[in-house]
Amino acid sequence: MSKTSIFSVGAIFFLLGCTSSTSPEERAEINSAAAETVTIAESVYLTETVDLSEADFIGQPMFRLETFLGRPAFVRQEGVGAFHRYDTEVCRIYAMTANEAGLIDRLTVSDRSGAPMRLGECL
Repeated sequence: MSKTSIFSVGAIFFLLGCTSSTSPEERAEINSAAAETVTIAESVYLTETVDLSEADFIGQPMFRLETFLGRPAFVRQEGVGAFHRYDTEVCRIYAMTANEAGLIDRLTVSDRSGAPMRLGECL
């Protein structure tokens, strides 16, 4: 067998191995399911104004705050304590935990210049 025919046979096997076994209908179904998953994930975040206060989050797990604000812009973990900073267009929200349960002990809100403000004004 010549080098050219060996190369050709190898190329054919390579190309056959690269073909997809998923039909176009199956791919459309998978893409549709992925789009639904993204829609569900995006709908978790708050999209309308709600009158909340800092006290609503004290003693709550950190993920409850993330439900409203999304991922923190900054996180620092030290031992059992954690510091999370959330940045919005109008304010910064600082959440601190100092317990093994990871519950929020302190929540502070300020405008972008550092002046204190209420959480309800920020959201």
